[in-house]
Amino acid sequence: MSMTPVMDDMMHSCGTAASSCINALSSLMASAFSLGQMVGPLAGTALASHMGLPWAGTLMALLICLQLFLMAAADLWLPHAGRLRGFMPLTQNAAAATELERFTSSGSSQSR
Repeated sequence: MSMTPVMDDMMHSCGTAASSCINALSSLMASAFSLGQMVGPLAGTALASHMGLPWAGTLMALLICLQLFLMAAADLWLPHAGRLRGFMPLTQNAAAATELERFTSSGSSQSR
């Protein structure tokens, strides 16, 4: 309902194979959005015609509140791997630091 696959999260879940999976991930994300655009109005129309618009809206609000509660409970209960979103493996950190050091040292030697 209110959760959508986010490309960064999907790539993060692929780990080191993220760059090779980008085409599959982007097509999966586009398919999820398209499915939601088709199923959402169909389900909304069916609920509104069966229950009436006020009760259908109330049911959807309750489902969203339930989803919010479940997401908050999962965030408190499960380990917080999501807090490491900016984390890079040590090999990438070392390579990035070496590249940055080489770039800054070459720039400072040119200015002298």
